[in-house]
Amino acid sequence: MYGLVLAGGGSKGSYQIGVWKALKELDIEISVVTGTSVGSINGALIAQAAFEKALDIWSNISVDKIINIDSQLFNEILNFNIDIRDKKNMTQLLSHIDSFFKKKGLDITPLQELIDKNIDEKRIRQSNIDFGLVTVSLTDKEAIEVFIDDIPKGKLNDYILASSYLPGFMPMKLDGKRFIDGGLYDNLPINLMIEKKVDKIIAVDLKAIGKKQPVKDKEIDILYISPSDDLGNILDFNAERANKNIHLGYLDTLKAFEKLSGVKYYLKDIPSLEELFKYINRLKREEIEGVLKLFNMELAKSNRILYEKLIPKIAQLYDAKDEDDYDIVFIKIVEYLAQHYEIERLEIYQFDDLVNMIISRINQERSESLSDSKTPLEVIKEKFNINIPKDEVAKLILKLYEEKVLSN
Repeated sequence: MYGLVLAGGGSKGSYQIGVWKALKELDIEISVVTGTSVGSINGALIAQAAFEKALDIWSNISVDKIINIDSQLFNEILNFNIDIRDKKNMTQLLSHIDSFFKKKGLDITPLQELIDKNIDEKRIRQSNIDFGLVTVSLTDKEAIEVFIDDIPKGKLNDYILASSYLPGFMPMKLDGKRFIDGGLYDNLPINLMIEKKVDKIIAVDLKAIGKKQPVKDKEIDILYISPSDDLGNILDFNAERANKNIHLGYLDTLKAFEKLSGVKYYLKDIPSLEELFKYINRLKREEIEGVLKLFNMELAKSNRILYEKLIPKIAQLYDAKDEDDYDIVFIKIVEYLAQHYEIERLEIYQFDDLVNMIISRINQERSESLSDSKTPLEVIKEKFNINIPKDEVAKLILKLYEEKVLSN
Protein backbone atom coordinates (compact mmCIF):
# COMPACT_ATOMS: atom_id res chain seq x y z
CA MET A 1 0.00 0.00 0.00
CA TYR A 2 1.20 3.48 -0.86
CA GLY A 3 1.08 6.69 1.12
CA LEU A 4 0.71 9.87 -0.95
CA VAL A 5 2.31 13.11 0.29
CA LEU A 6 1.22 16.36 -1.36
CA ALA A 7 3.23 19.57 -1.04
CA GLY A 8 1.90 23.09 -0.78
CA GLY A 9 2.34 25.60 -3.57
CA GLY A 10 -0.82 27.56 -4.33
CA SER A 11 -1.82 27.39 -8.00
CA LYS A 12 0.99 24.90 -8.64
CA GLY A 13 -1.31 22.36 -6.97
CA SER A 14 -2.99 21.68 -10.32
CA TYR A 15 0.06 19.49 -11.08
CA GLN A 16 -1.05 17.06 -8.36
CA ILE A 17 -4.31 16.34 -10.18
CA GLY A 18 -2.27 15.10 -13.14
CA VAL A 19 -0.28 12.90 -10.76
CA TRP A 20 -3.55 11.51 -9.39
CA LYS A 21 -4.82 10.82 -12.92
CA ALA A 22 -1.71 8.77 -13.70
CA LEU A 23 -1.88 6.88 -10.38
CA LYS A 24 -5.48 5.92 -11.14
CA GLU A 25 -4.49 4.76 -14.62
CA LEU A 26 -1.66 2.68 -13.14
CA ASP A 27 -4.00 1.16 -10.50
CA ILE A 28 -1.78 2.44 -7.68
CA GLU A 29 -3.73 1.96 -4.46
CA ILE A 30 -3.41 4.79 -1.94
CA SER A 31 -4.12 4.01 1.72
CA VAL A 32 -3.07 7.32 3.30
CA VAL A 33 -2.75 10.88 1.99
CA THR A 34 -1.14 13.82 3.79
CA GLY A 35 -0.96 17.37 2.51
CA THR A 36 0.03 20.91 3.31
CA SER A 37 -1.79 24.01 2.06
CA VAL A 38 -3.15 23.29 -1.44
CA GLY A 39 -1.91 19.74 -0.89
CA SER A 40 -4.43 19.41 1.94
CA ILE A 41 -7.25 20.52 -0.38
CA ASN A 42 -6.23 18.06 -3.08
CA GLY A 43 -5.60 15.40 -0.44
CA ALA A 44 -9.13 15.79 0.92
CA LEU A 45 -10.54 15.37 -2.60
CA ILE A 46 -8.45 12.22 -3.02
CA ALA A 47 -9.63 10.85 0.33
CA GLN A 48 -13.25 11.27 -0.78
CA ALA A 49 -12.46 9.75 -4.22
CA ALA A 50 -13.72 12.85 -6.04
CA PHE A 51 -11.42 12.83 -9.08
CA GLU A 52 -13.92 14.26 -11.58
CA LYS A 53 -14.80 17.03 -9.13
CA ALA A 54 -11.12 17.86 -8.59
CA LEU A 55 -10.48 17.86 -12.33
CA ASP A 56 -13.44 20.18 -12.90
CA ILE A 57 -12.32 22.58 -10.14
CA TRP A 58 -8.80 22.93 -11.51
CA SER A 59 -9.71 22.85 -15.20
CA ASN A 60 -11.94 25.87 -14.66
CA ILE A 61 -9.95 27.68 -11.98
CA SER A 62 -9.63 31.47 -11.89
CA VAL A 63 -8.24 33.80 -9.26
CA ASP A 64 -11.69 35.15 -8.32
CA LYS A 65 -12.57 31.63 -7.13
CA ILE A 66 -9.76 31.93 -4.58
CA ILE A 67 -9.47 35.64 -3.76
CA ASN A 68 -12.18 38.30 -3.69
CA ILE A 69 -10.76 40.34 -6.56
CA ASP A 70 -11.44 40.90 -10.26
CA SER A 71 -9.50 38.25 -12.23
CA GLN A 72 -8.39 40.54 -15.03
CA LEU A 73 -7.17 43.22 -12.65
CA PHE A 74 -5.30 40.68 -10.51
CA ASN A 75 -3.57 39.14 -13.53
CA GLU A 76 -2.52 42.60 -14.70
CA ILE A 77 -1.03 43.27 -11.26
CA LEU A 78 0.62 39.83 -11.19
CA ASN A 79 2.22 40.41 -14.59
CA PHE A 80 3.08 44.07 -13.88
CA ASN A 81 0.83 44.99 -16.79
CA ILE A 82 -1.66 47.41 -15.23
CA ASP A 83 -2.53 50.53 -17.21
CA ILE A 84 -2.24 53.44 -14.75
CA ARG A 85 -4.03 55.66 -17.28
CA ASP A 86 -7.18 53.53 -16.99
CA LYS A 87 -9.30 55.34 -14.40
CA LYS A 88 -11.52 52.31 -13.72
CA ASN A 89 -8.52 50.03 -13.17
CA MET A 90 -6.84 52.50 -10.83
CA THR A 91 -10.04 53.00 -8.84
CA GLN A 92 -10.38 49.23 -8.40
CA LEU A 93 -6.71 48.86 -7.52
CA LEU A 94 -6.80 51.59 -4.88
CA SER A 95 -9.98 50.08 -3.46
CA HIS A 96 -8.30 46.66 -3.12
CA ILE A 97 -5.20 48.21 -1.55
CA ASP A 98 -7.40 50.04 0.96
CA SER A 99 -9.30 46.80 1.70
CA PHE A 100 -6.03 44.87 2.07
CA PHE A 101 -4.78 47.17 4.83
CA LYS A 102 -8.15 47.44 6.56
CA LYS A 103 -8.63 43.66 6.63
CA LYS A 104 -4.91 43.02 7.13
CA GLY A 105 -4.70 40.74 4.10
CA LEU A 106 -6.38 39.44 0.96
CA ASP A 107 -10.00 38.39 1.33
CA ILE A 108 -10.22 34.65 0.54
CA THR A 109 -13.93 34.20 1.15
CA PRO A 110 -14.19 32.54 -2.32
CA LEU A 111 -11.64 29.89 -1.26
CA GLN A 112 -13.62 29.18 1.88
CA GLU A 113 -16.77 28.81 -0.22
CA LEU A 114 -14.96 26.50 -2.66
CA ILE A 115 -13.83 24.26 0.20
CA ASP A 116 -17.27 24.22 1.84
CA LYS A 117 -18.93 23.37 -1.46
CA ASN A 118 -16.59 20.56 -2.52
CA ILE A 119 -15.14 18.92 0.59
CA ASP A 120 -17.41 16.26 2.09
CA GLU A 121 -16.30 15.70 5.68
CA LYS A 122 -18.64 12.75 6.21
CA ARG A 123 -17.27 10.91 3.17
CA ILE A 124 -13.70 11.55 4.23
CA ARG A 125 -14.34 10.20 7.73
CA GLN A 126 -15.88 7.07 6.19
CA SER A 127 -13.18 6.69 3.53
CA ASN A 128 -10.72 3.80 3.33
CA ILE A 129 -8.06 6.43 2.68
CA ASP A 130 -6.74 8.06 5.84
CA PHE A 131 -6.17 11.81 5.63
CA GLY A 132 -3.80 14.16 7.45
CA LEU A 133 -2.68 17.77 7.15
CA VAL A 134 -0.29 20.36 8.54
CA THR A 135 -1.01 23.89 9.71
CA VAL A 136 0.67 26.32 12.11
CA SER A 137 -0.87 27.98 15.16
CA LEU A 138 0.46 31.53 15.43
CA THR A 139 -1.22 31.87 18.81
CA ASP A 140 0.56 28.85 20.32
CA LYS A 141 3.63 29.23 18.10
CA GLU A 142 3.57 25.55 17.18
CA ALA A 143 2.92 23.26 14.23
CA ILE A 144 -0.28 21.24 14.15
CA GLU A 145 0.10 17.86 12.39
CA VAL A 146 -3.15 15.93 12.56
CA PHE A 147 -5.05 13.08 10.97
CA ILE A 148 -8.79 13.08 10.43
CA ASP A 149 -9.49 11.20 13.68
CA ASP A 150 -7.79 13.99 15.65
CA ILE A 151 -9.83 16.76 14.02
CA PRO A 152 -13.06 17.64 15.88
CA LYS A 153 -16.18 16.69 13.95
CA GLY A 154 -17.54 19.55 11.88
CA LYS A 155 -14.15 21.30 11.84
CA LEU A 156 -12.40 19.58 8.91
CA ASN A 157 -13.01 22.39 6.40
CA ASP A 158 -11.73 24.95 8.91
CA TYR A 159 -8.53 22.93 9.38
CA ILE A 160 -8.04 22.63 5.62
CA LEU A 161 -8.50 26.38 5.25
CA ALA A 162 -6.08 26.97 8.14
CA SER A 163 -3.51 24.78 6.38
CA SER A 164 -3.95 26.89 3.23
CA TYR A 165 -3.59 30.36 4.77
CA LEU A 166 -0.72 31.82 2.79
CA PRO A 167 1.05 34.86 4.26
CA GLY A 168 -0.79 37.87 2.85
CA PHE A 169 -4.21 36.31 3.29
CA MET A 170 -6.54 37.75 5.93
CA PRO A 171 -5.64 36.36 9.38
CA MET A 172 -7.81 33.37 10.26
CA LYS A 173 -9.06 32.30 13.66
CA LEU A 174 -10.03 28.75 14.58
CA ASP A 175 -11.46 28.23 18.07
CA GLY A 176 -10.14 31.67 19.01
CA LYS A 177 -6.60 30.96 17.80
CA ARG A 178 -4.82 32.43 14.78
CA PHE A 179 -3.42 30.08 12.13
CA ILE A 180 -1.21 30.35 9.06
CA ASP A 181 -0.15 28.15 6.13
CA GLY A 182 1.39 24.80 7.09
CA GLY A 183 4.21 25.41 4.62
CA LEU A 184 5.87 27.58 7.24
CA TYR A 185 6.62 24.37 9.16
CA ASP A 186 6.59 21.45 6.71
CA ASN A 187 5.58 21.97 3.10
CA LEU A 188 6.05 18.28 2.23
CA PRO A 189 4.68 16.31 5.21
CA ILE A 190 6.57 13.04 4.81
CA ASN A 191 7.19 12.68 8.56
CA LEU A 192 3.46 12.86 9.23
CA MET A 193 3.01 10.03 6.72
CA ILE A 194 5.75 7.95 8.36
CA GLU A 195 3.59 7.74 11.50
CA LYS A 196 1.20 5.49 9.54
CA LYS A 197 3.93 2.95 8.71
CA VAL A 198 3.04 2.59 5.03
CA ASP A 199 5.16 0.33 2.79
CA LYS A 200 6.03 2.98 0.22
CA ILE A 201 5.62 6.74 -0.05
CA ILE A 202 4.96 8.82 -3.15
CA ALA A 203 5.97 12.42 -2.41
CA VAL A 204 4.78 15.09 -4.85
CA ASP A 205 7.00 18.15 -4.44
CA LEU A 206 5.84 21.29 -6.26
CA LYS A 207 9.20 23.09 -5.85
CA ALA A 208 7.41 25.98 -4.15
CA ILE A 209 8.54 28.27 -1.35
CA GLY A 210 8.17 26.63 2.05
CA LYS A 211 10.10 24.84 4.75
CA LYS A 212 10.68 21.08 4.64
CA GLN A 213 11.51 19.02 7.68
CA PRO A 214 14.33 16.46 7.36
CA VAL A 215 12.92 12.97 6.80
CA LYS A 216 13.12 11.06 10.09
CA ASP A 217 13.33 7.54 8.64
CA LYS A 218 16.20 7.35 6.14
CA GLU A 219 15.37 3.73 5.28
CA ILE A 220 11.80 4.27 4.09
CA ASP A 221 11.07 3.77 0.39
CA ILE A 222 10.17 7.17 -1.11
CA LEU A 223 9.44 7.90 -4.76
CA TYR A 224 9.73 11.65 -5.36
CA ILE A 225 7.74 13.18 -8.21
CA SER A 226 8.45 16.79 -9.11
CA PRO A 227 7.69 19.03 -12.09
CA SER A 228 10.05 18.83 -15.05
CA ASP A 229 8.96 22.32 -16.12
CA ASP A 230 7.98 25.62 -14.52
CA LEU A 231 4.48 25.56 -12.96
CA GLY A 232 4.09 29.32 -12.81
CA ASN A 233 3.59 31.74 -9.93
CA ILE A 234 1.88 30.37 -6.78
CA LEU A 235 -0.97 32.85 -7.34
CA ASP A 236 -1.28 32.23 -11.08
CA PHE A 237 -4.78 30.76 -10.86
CA ASN A 238 -5.94 30.46 -14.46
CA ALA A 239 -7.44 27.54 -16.37
CA GLU A 240 -4.93 27.50 -19.23
CA ARG A 241 -1.96 27.24 -16.89
CA ALA A 242 -3.75 24.71 -14.66
CA ASN A 243 -4.58 22.38 -17.56
CA LYS A 244 -0.98 22.48 -18.76
CA ASN A 245 0.22 21.64 -15.24
CA ILE A 246 -2.27 18.76 -14.96
CA HIS A 247 -0.93 17.28 -18.20
CA LEU A 248 2.66 17.75 -17.01
CA GLY A 249 1.88 15.99 -13.72
CA TYR A 250 0.36 13.08 -15.63
CA LEU A 251 3.38 12.69 -17.91
CA ASP A 252 5.97 13.09 -15.12
CA THR A 253 4.23 10.42 -13.05
CA LEU A 254 4.13 7.91 -15.91
CA LYS A 255 7.86 8.52 -16.36
CA ALA A 256 8.51 8.21 -12.61
CA PHE A 257 6.90 4.75 -12.71
CA GLU A 258 9.00 3.91 -15.80
CA LYS A 259 6.03 3.61 -18.14
CA LEU A 260 7.69 6.24 -20.32
CA SER A 261 11.35 6.84 -21.11
CA GLY A 262 13.29 9.90 -22.16
CA VAL A 263 15.28 12.64 -20.48
CA LYS A 264 13.24 15.73 -21.37
CA TYR A 265 10.68 14.15 -23.71
CA TYR A 266 8.20 11.32 -23.03
CA LEU A 267 9.06 8.31 -25.16
CA LYS A 268 7.85 4.78 -25.77
CA ASP A 269 9.71 1.83 -27.28
CA ILE A 270 13.21 3.25 -27.22
CA PRO A 271 15.86 1.01 -28.83
CA SER A 272 17.53 -1.48 -26.51
CA LEU A 273 21.28 -1.50 -25.94
CA GLU A 274 21.47 -4.64 -28.07
CA GLU A 275 19.69 -2.87 -30.93
CA LEU A 276 22.00 0.14 -30.63
CA PHE A 277 25.11 -2.04 -30.75
CA LYS A 278 23.73 -3.72 -33.88
CA TYR A 279 23.19 -0.26 -35.39
CA ILE A 280 26.72 0.87 -34.52
CA ASN A 281 28.28 -2.34 -35.83
CA ARG A 282 26.43 -1.98 -39.15
CA LEU A 283 28.15 1.32 -39.86
CA LYS A 284 30.45 1.26 -42.86
CA ARG A 285 33.99 2.58 -42.68
CA GLU A 286 33.16 5.65 -44.81
CA GLU A 287 30.13 6.41 -42.59
CA ILE A 288 32.29 6.32 -39.46
CA GLU A 289 34.84 8.54 -41.21
CA GLY A 290 32.06 11.05 -41.97
CA VAL A 291 31.37 11.47 -38.25
CA LEU A 292 35.07 11.49 -37.34
CA LYS A 293 35.72 14.35 -39.77
CA LEU A 294 33.29 16.53 -37.85
CA PHE A 295 35.64 16.13 -34.86
CA ASN A 296 38.81 16.53 -36.96
CA MET A 297 39.68 12.90 -36.25
CA GLU A 298 40.92 10.16 -38.58
CA LEU A 299 39.92 6.50 -38.60
CA ALA A 300 42.70 4.14 -37.58
CA LYS A 301 43.06 0.59 -38.89
CA SER A 302 41.13 -0.69 -35.89
CA ASN A 303 37.52 0.27 -35.12
CA ARG A 304 38.49 0.72 -31.45
CA ILE A 305 38.59 4.48 -32.02
CA LEU A 306 34.82 4.34 -32.45
CA TYR A 307 34.13 3.13 -28.90
CA GLU A 308 37.20 4.49 -27.12
CA LYS A 309 37.39 8.02 -28.55
CA LEU A 310 34.53 8.99 -30.86
CA ILE A 311 31.53 7.89 -28.80
CA PRO A 312 32.94 9.46 -25.57
CA LYS A 313 33.41 12.74 -27.49
CA ILE A 314 29.84 12.55 -28.80
CA ALA A 315 28.56 11.85 -25.27
CA GLN A 316 30.46 14.86 -23.92
CA LEU A 317 29.08 17.06 -26.71
CA TYR A 318 25.50 16.34 -25.61
CA ASP A 319 26.17 16.72 -21.87
CA ALA A 320 25.90 13.02 -21.07
CA LYS A 321 26.91 12.01 -17.55
CA ASP A 322 29.53 9.36 -16.81
CA GLU A 323 26.82 6.96 -15.67
CA ASP A 324 24.73 7.41 -18.84
CA ASP A 325 24.72 4.29 -21.01
CA TYR A 326 24.67 4.31 -24.81
CA ASP A 327 20.87 4.38 -24.96
CA ILE A 328 20.70 7.56 -22.85
CA VAL A 329 23.38 9.22 -24.98
CA PHE A 330 21.38 8.39 -28.10
CA ILE A 331 18.15 9.69 -26.52
CA LYS A 332 19.92 12.96 -25.63
CA ILE A 333 21.02 13.37 -29.25
CA VAL A 334 17.47 12.81 -30.50
CA GLU A 335 15.97 15.14 -27.88
CA TYR A 336 18.55 17.81 -28.68
CA LEU A 337 17.28 17.91 -32.25
CA ALA A 338 13.65 17.71 -31.16
CA GLN A 339 14.19 20.86 -29.09
CA HIS A 340 16.13 22.50 -31.92
CA TYR A 341 13.16 21.99 -34.24
CA GLU A 342 10.74 23.10 -31.51
CA ILE A 343 8.84 19.82 -31.48
CA GLU A 344 6.25 19.88 -28.68
CA ARG A 345 7.72 18.35 -25.52
CA LEU A 346 4.56 17.59 -23.57
CA GLU A 347 3.37 14.72 -25.75
CA ILE A 348 3.92 10.96 -25.72
CA TYR A 349 5.93 9.79 -28.73
CA GLN A 350 6.88 6.43 -30.12
CA PHE A 351 10.65 6.79 -30.33
CA ASP A 352 10.87 6.01 -34.04
CA ASP A 353 7.97 8.37 -34.78
CA LEU A 354 9.88 11.21 -33.14
CA VAL A 355 13.00 10.29 -35.13
CA ASN A 356 10.98 10.35 -38.36
CA MET A 357 9.56 13.78 -37.47
CA ILE A 358 13.09 15.08 -36.97
CA ILE A 359 14.35 13.46 -40.19
CA SER A 360 11.52 15.19 -42.06
CA ARG A 361 12.59 18.57 -40.61
CA ILE A 362 16.23 17.87 -41.49
CA ASN A 363 15.34 17.03 -45.08
CA GLN A 364 13.22 20.17 -45.37
CA GLU A 365 15.99 22.34 -43.92
CA ARG A 366 18.62 20.86 -46.22
CA SER A 367 16.41 21.36 -49.23
CA GLU A 368 16.03 25.03 -48.31
CA SER A 369 19.75 25.48 -47.60
CA LEU A 370 20.74 23.96 -50.95
CA SER A 371 18.46 26.40 -52.74
CA ASP A 372 20.54 29.14 -51.09
CA SER A 373 23.69 27.57 -52.66
CA LYS A 374 25.18 26.90 -49.21
CA THR A 375 26.17 23.51 -47.88
CA PRO A 376 24.25 22.22 -44.82
CA LEU A 377 27.44 22.45 -42.76
CA GLU A 378 27.93 26.10 -43.75
CA VAL A 379 24.35 26.87 -42.76
CA ILE A 380 24.80 25.20 -39.36
CA LYS A 381 28.12 26.91 -38.62
CA GLU A 382 26.74 30.29 -39.67
CA LYS A 383 23.56 29.86 -37.62
CA PHE A 384 25.11 28.59 -34.41
CA ASN A 385 28.63 30.08 -34.61
CA ILE A 386 30.29 26.94 -33.25
CA ASN A 387 33.46 25.07 -34.17
CA ILE A 388 32.22 21.54 -33.57
CA PRO A 389 28.87 21.51 -35.41
CA LYS A 390 26.76 20.00 -32.64
CA ASP A 391 23.62 20.07 -34.76
CA GLU A 392 25.30 18.51 -37.78
CA VAL A 393 26.76 15.68 -35.67
CA ALA A 394 23.32 14.86 -34.33
CA LYS A 395 21.73 15.04 -37.78
CA LEU A 396 24.32 12.75 -39.31
CA ILE A 397 23.91 10.20 -36.51
CA LEU A 398 20.14 10.28 -36.94
CA LYS A 399 20.34 9.94 -40.71
CA LEU A 400 22.56 6.88 -40.28
CA TYR A 401 20.07 5.46 -37.77
CA GLU A 402 17.29 5.96 -40.30
CA GLU A 403 19.25 4.16 -43.01
CA LYS A 404 20.47 1.29 -40.82
CA VAL A 405 17.41 0.71 -38.63
CA LEU A 406 14.21 2.42 -39.77
CA SER A 407 14.65 1.58 -43.44
CA ASN A 408 15.10 -2.15 -42.74
